[in-house]
Amino acid sequence: MAEITVVSWNVRGLNSPQMRSRVFQHLRSLHTDISILQETHFKLGKVPNFPHTYFLQWFHSSHTSSRSKGVSIAIHKNVPFTLMNSMMDPEGRFLFLKGSIANTPVTIAGIYAPNSGQIPWLITTLEKLQSFGEGMYILGSDINVTLEPQIDSTAKTSYISRIQLRALKKKLTGLRLNEKDLSPSGQKLYPLFRSSQDLSEDILLICTVIHASTNKTF
Repeated sequence: MAEITVVSWNVRGLNSPQMRSRVFQHLRSLHTDISILQETHFKLGKVPNFPHTYFLQWFHSSHTSSRSKGVSIAIHKNVPFTLMNSMMDPEGRFLFLKGSIANTPVTIAGIYAPNSGQIPWLITTLEKLQSFGEGMYILGSDINVTLEPQIDSTAKTSYISRIQLRALKKKLTGLRLNEKDLSPSGQKLYPLFRSSQDLSEDILLICTVIHASTNKTF
């Protein structure tokens, strides 16, 4: 598989045309191939049209009764993704896509975790993902957890116990995932439109072989 650029971003709402325009412009400037967006705030059945020709495939998980939460996945027009199956949360907290890219099995997932009871919720959700998915996993999420508080938190501590953090890391390891910084240069970048300075809450987790080639054509 060719190298692809994956961006995970908590956008804090996309109902405004102005916000959608800003987000699309930035994603395009990053030459994004797969975009995994959290907190889109779309209500089920009320998703706006996306006439943007840069991303031709859009998938959404929206709350059934309110403009809150929400996960969307957008795939660039040149990425030969074929969808086989999908799973979404009725509360708009996760979206799983199973399919293939250039005949390579792949599972693309977006997760937006609650800000309380995160660890048991995440472990349960990751178990669903593991049962659902196959092939290469690409997971972009706002997990509302600092996995390495000594490194990624300004306070250097976490109210979540080390035992719980170890349990979550073990579950992620079971999916053959590893944390990647958002910066292509390897320098950590704080996500846009965010007040918190804890980077790892907006985590991008991808399979280690996703950058197996530098060839940009599919």
